[in-house]
Amino acid sequence: MIKYELIKVVKSPIFIILLLFFVTLNGLIIFDHKNERENLPVLQNIVEQYGTKIDDEALAGMKKEIDHEMVWVNELNPKSEKQYQFPYEFIKGHEAFLYQHLTDRELNRLFNLNLFTQYYETAKSVDDIYSELDATEFARQQIKKYGLSGEAEETVLNQANLLEKRLKQLVKNGEHRHFFYLGSVYEMHSLLFKKLGRAIAFEGMILVVLITALLTNYEFENRTSFVAFTSKRGRNLLWDKLAASVIANVCAVMLLIAATLIIYFSVYDYSNLLFVPISSYFNSETPFPYISWWNLSFLQYVCLFVGCLLLSQLLYLLLTFSLSIWLKNSYLVFFTFALFAGVSLWLPSVVSLNSNFILIMHVNPFYLIMNPHVWFMGNNIFTMFPYFEAVTIAAWAVIFVLLGFFSMYKFKRQPLN
Repeated sequence: MIKYELIKVVKSPIFIILLLFFVTLNGLIIFDHKNERENLPVLQNIVEQYGTKIDDEALAGMKKEIDHEMVWVNELNPKSEKQYQFPYEFIKGHEAFLYQHLTDRELNRLFNLNLFTQYYETAKSVDDIYSELDATEFARQQIKKYGLSGEAEETVLNQANLLEKRLKQLVKNGEHRHFFYLGSVYEMHSLLFKKLGRAIAFEGMILVVLITALLTNYEFENRTSFVAFTSKRGRNLLWDKLAASVIANVCAVMLLIAATLIIYFSVYDYSNLLFVPISSYFNSETPFPYISWWNLSFLQYVCLFVGCLLLSQLLYLLLTFSLSIWLKNSYLVFFTFALFAGVSLWLPSVVSLNSNFILIMHVNPFYLIMNPHVWFMGNNIFTMFPYFEAVTIAAWAVIFVLLGFFSMYKFKRQPLN
């Protein structure tokens, strides 16, 4: 029977059209940033020549290369008597000269050298930056920003102490001392995990609700419920529908994720960066850098990210399945699901800011996908818990499973009309 349920999904063109539309939309998000990142190969050249780890040997080699290139830079304008040590000094003093006298090839070489120097200068200052980082001070700033007080403030500060210990461990491990795409310039982490991650989460949610509602309500909407649910399988047909929903949705969401990531990694080269710690300072985009709760490589983080995306979609499947049993109409299910999601996101804004209840209200499956770029990290005071994602998914999985069993129990005892 599961096979026949899956055929219903395959025969409905709307899901294939939606999937293609979502992949195209994500592709546009990716290519919208491509022109701004023409200098990304500079990092690949650094990594190929000096490796990803920042050490004295790498810094010395980079400085030697800069000094060698600056000989060429100082020869560009023979009328200038001043000798420059870094390309940005030359660029700042010769802005009008650059585009009038230099070829495109020379300009490209000069700007690549300037970016190379920026990597070098940042790498030199990494240890000094982390010696001044204070997780507690970061938490206090965020507490003031959001107006937390009382129990909520105390809880956040306690979590900040855990983050401070993790910060010290991170520095001891040298996780911050690795080259990566310069976050302050390119914001690649936000592009991949925030913009694309959030887009995939909401697109997956739409597919999950539509597919699950279609399968669960198919007989009621096609007026065959009296035949289907009085057959040999009877109302146990719901188990087949649930199994088919899981299979169909997992396939749809994984296709969406896979297609998006294939496009992304085809455009941006991460081949030499897969094992760089995600907590590398170069990955940071704000004054307080990303700090993962565990020593995770970029590849490990992507795997956890995909797993969290998939599990969150299964939560939406369970909720949609229960709603469908009660409402028996796909339009009503979609509207009710959207209402439930909206209320879940709205409730934290009306809760008292001096109680831990404000933090508990953020432990919901819809808030979870609002900030996917800080999953498994301590950079959000409302999710500043090492196992926030696991607790959120596990807690709501139990709730939705119990709701599903209750819904099926009631369905078996209610009239079909």
